[in-house]
Amino acid sequence: MPDDAHRYSGPNRPGAARSSPYPTQRLAPPVSLVDTARAIERASSQIAHQTHAQLALINEQIQFLQTQARTILEKAQRDLALHQAECRFKRVVGQCYHLYRRANGTTYFSMLSPDDYRGDPPHDFLGSYWLEPDETWTLDGTPRRAFGGLYESAGTWRLGAALAAEAAPPGDTTAPVEPVADPEPEH
Repeated sequence: MPDDAHRYSGPNRPGAARSSPYPTQRLAPPVSLVDTARAIERASSQIAHQTHAQLALINEQIQFLQTQARTILEKAQRDLALHQAECRFKRVVGQCYHLYRRANGTTYFSMLSPDDYRGDPPHDFLGSYWLEPDETWTLDGTPRRAFGGLYESAGTWRLGAALAAEAAPPGDTTAPVEPVADPEPEH
């Protein structure tokens, strides 16, 4: 069989020889199908590992976000329940209020702590909560946030003079409503 029968007679690949997928010189190292398959397998394996690592990271982030979402929803439900508790005085931002449960299951806020009752409150004590400027509640003893323009001093939130003027409605000269006495204990 003549040597010309095995030669390729079609058009040559355009471009530089260094970017050719096949050897362009007699002295170039041979590129076999096995070498090409090995390179494809190595690339495929690397891509699979990289993809797995990225998806694992996204999975961790999703789990973290789900945990945060659950925490936020639980806090929102708790805050809503606290706002629905009976309160016979005007709530003031930055003050600590004490939550009690009557025998019939209703909850109410009081300004009096269990210590004010000398350790023997009339109803079950459920906890002390701070009313925050964003209308959320913080359990007493947990770290509290600082809000822009507000600062905590001796357990009380105070406004700067300029912010206090902005916070009050125009022409509002009323003082906070004095608290009504706590309801009589049910026996």
